[in-house]
Amino acid sequence: MASSTLKDATAIVGIGQTPFAKQLPESEKTLAARAITAALDDAGISPAEVDGFASYTMEDTDEVEIAKTIGAGDVTFFSKAGFGGGGSCATIAHLAAAVATGQANVGVAWRSRKRGSGPRPWKNTAVQLPTPA
Repeated sequence: MASSTLKDATAIVGIGQTPFAKQLPESEKTLAARAITAALDDAGISPAEVDGFASYTMEDTDEVEIAKTIGAGDVTFFSKAGFGGGGSCATIAHLAAAVATGQANVGVAWRSRKRGSGPRPWKNTAVQLPTPA
């Protein structure tokens, strides 16, 4: 039975990252998949067990592509927290709520951005980002 609170219902069990540098040769999708599989390896969890994903609205990597790339199981939950950067706690909260309420069993949160790949998305004022009302 799913718990009605988050307290003691979930745990962070693995962390993964890729090198931090400008002009990395891999794509953002490849870097995201490498970080996710490193976190799963750290936790001793098979990618096939992953059924939940959380990222950011500014994330260019798509959860469906990430799920296919890592070999995820049947995805039952995904979410996107507004924007990026400081929103990292929201991705964890979304996954914790999904696990606590039985919507997912194993979730991954990620952010993949190649800083040297171009300007920040909000720098170009000629093309405005869509903003939720």
